[in-house]
Amino acid sequence: MEIPKINKRIRQIIDYYTNGVVKKFAENIDIQQQTLNRLFVIDKRIGKYPIATTEILQKISEMYDINPEWLLTGKGNMFKKNDEKSVNQSIVGDNNKMAGNEIIDTNNDISNLLQKVKHLEKQLEQKDDTINKLVEQQNKLISKLINQ
Repeated sequence: MEIPKINKRIRQIIDYYTNGVVKKFAENIDIQQQTLNRLFVIDKRIGKYPIATTEILQKISEMYDINPEWLLTGKGNMFKKNDEKSVNQSIVGDNNKMAGNEIIDTNNDISNLLQKVKHLEKQLEQKDDTINKLVEQQNKLISKLINQ
C-alpha cells in the first residue's frame, strides 16, 4: 500500500523545514511527534495509512508559508508567495538547465532557497526578541541587586 499523497507532501515540508526531523517539526507546529509519525506508518488496526487531520493541516498552514492548494491537492507551487517567481525570473529567466537526464528547474531551486532564507530570518527575529527580553530581565535583576 502506498502512502497517501497528502502525507507525502507533509513529509516534503518536514524534510524542507527541519531536515526530516519529525520531532523538531512537531514542536514547531505544536503537535505531538507520535501524531505526525503515524502519518508515515500503516495503522495495523485498519490496514492503511492514516490521513492528516484538519488540525495538522491548519497548524502547518499557520506556521509555514505553504500554499494550501498544494498541500491539499498537490497543484501549484509548494509555497504561497508568487513574488518569488518574478524575482527568480528576473534573475535567471524562464530557462531550465539540463544535467544528464535530469532537468533542474532553477526557478524552483531559487524559490526554495528564498523561502528557506525567509524562514531563517523569522527564526532570527524570534531569537533576537528572546535575547532582548532576557537582557531586559537581567538588567532589572541587576538593578534590584544594586538597590538592596
